[in-house]
Amino acid sequence: MIDHGKNRGLTGPSAGHPSTVCIHPDCAMNVVLPRMLTSGEIDGHAHIEPEVHHDPAFIEQCLQRQMYHPISVFDPPRTTSLVQFFREKQGHEKEKPYALRVPVSGESQLQSNFEGAWSQIMLTDVRGHEDMFLLDKDGFAWLNHISQINVLEQSFDVHLYMREMSDFLCQHLNAQEVFIYDYVRRSPHPADRMSGFSDITRRIHCDQSPRSAIGRIKLHTGDRAEELLKGRCRIFR
Repeated sequence: MIDHGKNRGLTGPSAGHPSTVCIHPDCAMNVVLPRMLTSGEIDGHAHIEPEVHHDPAFIEQCLQRQMYHPISVFDPPRTTSLVQFFREKQGHEKEKPYALRVPVSGESQLQSNFEGAWSQIMLTDVRGHEDMFLLDKDGFAWLNHISQINVLEQSFDVHLYMREMSDFLCQHLNAQEVFIYDYVRRSPHPADRMSGFSDITRRIHCDQSPRSAIGRIKLHTGDRAEELLKGRCRIFR
């Protein structure tokens, strides 16, 4: 998304609609480092699905360590969850981690060449207080939009949906231009994942680093990139 004439920043806000997962150099991060599970604790969680695992003691530890946010005044409900982060494997120094979204070419080809490490995180229920979070301050935000297109249908009109999302971003985020370079369909159902949906997104991951975001803009806007990067460019997912 291009905001001409503004200070440059990188933000990033996928079945059906863009989520808002953002990278911004000036955002106030409210992050508590996850607690890695021991081998004994991992027993019984040998799957790739996130799992709610309420742990009041861990919540108390998180609240003592995290940066203050105004939502704390309302004492919102909190719980904990077991999720998977990336875990490096032997051989990554020769072959970069990857995950294929297409069928493998043979028995020797892996669908992905990395593993996940189970960790415990705290989750805060912010329902009713969504307007307290802003893109430029918190790195994410909630915007209400009811799509006119049923993205759960296998044959939904991708191009019509992309035009709808472009208009939505221009209107609500005051952008002069929107360029959509990719889309991914997600589903919680294993059968859907085999028919074109993405599965790797069910692990904790980062879509773009600040460096790769600059590279992405240069890749897709070509000769215009140098001038566009003098203003403000934001990447949303």
